[in-house]
Amino acid sequence: MSDNPNIPGSTNFELINKDLEIRGDLVIKAQNGKVRTRLDRESGDIFVFNDEGDQIFRLEAEGGNLRVGGNGGDGDILVFQSSADNSGLARFAVGHLDGNRGVLTIGGDTTNGKLVARDAHGRQTVFLDASHGQVIAGGNGVNGRMFVQDGNERPFFGVEDGSLGIGGADTDGQINLRMSDGSTTIRLKAQGGDPGPVATLDVGGNGASGAVRILSKDGKDIGHLSPSGALVLGVVGSAPIGKIILQGGTTGLGFQVDGSGKIEAGGLSTSGQLRLKAPIQNGPPNEVIVLDANSGSMRIGGGIGQGRAGRIDVRDAFDNTNIVIDGEAGDIRLPNADLAEEFSAQNVKVLPPGTIVVATPSGSIEPSEIEYDPRVIGVIAGAGELRPGVVLGHRPGMDQTRAPVAMAGTVFVRASAEQDSIEVGDPLTTSSSLGVAMVARDAKRAPGAVVGKALKRLSKGVALIPMLVAQR
Repeated sequence: MSDNPNIPGSTNFELINKDLEIRGDLVIKAQNGKVRTRLDRESGDIFVFNDEGDQIFRLEAEGGNLRVGGNGGDGDILVFQSSADNSGLARFAVGHLDGNRGVLTIGGDTTNGKLVARDAHGRQTVFLDASHGQVIAGGNGVNGRMFVQDGNERPFFGVEDGSLGIGGADTDGQINLRMSDGSTTIRLKAQGGDPGPVATLDVGGNGASGAVRILSKDGKDIGHLSPSGALVLGVVGSAPIGKIILQGGTTGLGFQVDGSGKIEAGGLSTSGQLRLKAPIQNGPPNEVIVLDANSGSMRIGGGIGQGRAGRIDVRDAFDNTNIVIDGEAGDIRLPNADLAEEFSAQNVKVLPPGTIVVATPSGSIEPSEIEYDPRVIGVIAGAGELRPGVVLGHRPGMDQTRAPVAMAGTVFVRASAEQDSIEVGDPLTTSSSLGVAMVARDAKRAPGAVVGKALKRLSKGVALIPMLVAQR
């Protein structure tokens, strides 16, 4: 041991087994006499000073802390690869902790930066990978979570358990999707305040037409809201058929419209109703059409004050009106001219419209073939431009075995003037020609055999003429 007065701040030192043992502080000075480094004997801390004597580096032995920078100096920690020149520029470092900007940079100089965070058990639970620009949170038995908080440490953005939460902490949540030019075309927004909370989804705008599509698992468009304002559901020519279903709280199915052309209202404990209303001035709309499944009724027309008279028009395939039910006039109008009833026939092919028919013992009908036949019951309806207005006893699907016979009204009949001409108003009866009428001149034989009165003159030959059915 020896004293060396040339070492300031120290009293003595000793070489023990070739180790240097110093009792006191170790101070390293520059040639100008300024202290650059000091090892404190009491704390074990290492201090580094700049030219002005300000501390810019401190390694604390007790706390294990490293302090770099401050007092006018920017603190930086650089990490280089083994093959790099660590005296070069900071941009060649693969790790850089920049105290001036408060930035930690990992990677660079041909190296992809990665940051791994592990839990207390050493399991990787957070991974940042610059090569793919990705952040992975969770895994290894830990559910990943990410949160963004406001200044009061209240989260208003978070990803947790497969869900994305936006808003809260006095902030309304909103998601904006923008085009390449920066204009927002899709906005999902949750907004509080008066008159109450509102959740909105805006699609389109800013020069873009909005559309919402629903795709099947194989990518087919099975429903969409189009820019024209139309809601289209289903696929043309294949399944699925589009449906709109409205349900009640405790009653289940209430209303359904599907692509097969069906509309259903009611079901379970709810009676279906369809109500069509018409506007009136200075008052609520009037119900002018009501279909009520509970009562099995249909009401057309009515209302209070400025009501509407009900009317039903029934038209054929060529848009001709064949039946009119007029609530204002209280009429049922049948533009067709006669009342007919269907009868069984042994051979419908021999009963063309306009044929006079007689009853048979079996209850069927057949063409007349004797003069003044008292079995005559009428004329086969449908000849010329006249059709039956009402058909009684019609049985669908039995057109080959049944034929309509005009019982009242006007009908065209096959008539013959070969024996005598027919004048307007003449009574007509059966003739010896099959299914053909003639004038009834024999007053003794006519009663019970007259089928109607001629409404048009026939001077010769056989032809269709209009006749008013009037049996007597």
